[in-house]
Amino acid sequence: MKKIFLFLFLFISSIAFSNDPEVYPSHWWVGMKMNKIQLMIYGDRVGETIPQFKLPAGGKKIADGITLKGMHHAENPDYVFLDIEISKDAKPGIRKIDFGVPNSAKIDFELKARRPGNGTSFAQGVTSKDLVYLLMPDRFSNGDPSNDRIA
Repeated sequence: MKKIFLFLFLFISSIAFSNDPEVYPSHWWVGMKMNKIQLMIYGDRVGETIPQFKLPAGGKKIADGITLKGMHHAENPDYVFLDIEISKDAKPGIRKIDFGVPNSAKIDFELKARRPGNGTSFAQGVTSKDLVYLLMPDRFSNGDPSNDRIA
């Protein structure tokens, strides 16, 4: 019985404390006006896993529709910052960003489709329906001076 509990504990802790790197922001949208973003990659010693590349002038294509424009290693080896550009004709889906070196981290990055309407059908802005007015008089007339504590 103790062996089963030990096995379950080790299995659950291995899942909970996996060393997969995390990416922030976790996704972006295709067709955005701002298509140059910086990704923060966080993981156990990921700064040592992802090497510093000498990038060509136009950048390096690292996934379908994603070009690496710059890479910044931090003093903390658990962080790497990637400057990427998403091409205008990129399609939605999950991209596996692979750096092409042995034992490097493979990072899942999702490109999502934008909602139709481009801000016209779901974001109407602030209208009079959104406002609630509180009418508060500035001064009060003392209707009963007999209940005043201070003369």
